[in-house]
Amino acid sequence: MANKYTKQEVDLKKAKELYESGMTQREVAELLNTTQKVIWSRFKQSGIKCRIAKKRNQSGENNDSWKGDKAGYKALHYRVTNIRGTPNKCEVCGTEDAKRYQRHLKQN
Repeated sequence: MANKYTKQEVDLKKAKELYESGMTQREVAELLNTTQKVIWSRFKQSGIKCRIAKKRNQSGENNDSWKGDKAGYKALHYRVTNIRGTPNKCEVCGTEDAKRYQRHLKQN
């Protein structure tokens, strides 16, 4: 589906120069009044190698979806599991060979 950006002509030579000078695709797109996706697709069409995106720390408060104390029940348990890991030993009977979702049933 074509839109105003996909039909837009991009100065590929200038885009390549800016990109190779260290700018990101998003920064190049802003200077050329287009979108990052258009820059990426033009690079792909012309065979220009793109850099691999740097791995970003998206855990905790660095994540855009971070809710802090307003997180739900599942999110809080997920945080605890990430910090402490999953238990290897049952606190009730001491067994270490139980499968992941087996529950210890108390016998009266």
